[in-house]
Amino acid sequence: MNHINSFEAGFQTALRRQRLESGISQIELARRTGIAQARIWLIEQGGARPGKQAAEKIAAVLGLEPEKVFPDFATFRNVYRVARAQA
Repeated sequence: MNHINSFEAGFQTALRRQRLESGISQIELARRTGIAQARIWLIEQGGARPGKQAAEKIAAVLGLEPEKVFPDFATFRNVYRVARAQA
């Protein structure tokens, strides 16, 4: 598994765990963030990456910093930028 995939797996796990611990459904999280429920589902399943704004909105609803919802948020962004630049 490369660095990007391992960070993405962390995003998926952390988002679902934090959402469930907060007692919030995907539908409710979607309503509160303005992000489509299908997109939240995709992020949790690994089919989509949360952008900076999405991560910040989700974190705000859960009452956390983005780094708490998405472990290594800042590191992931840096790794992803480098990988994209090299592609």
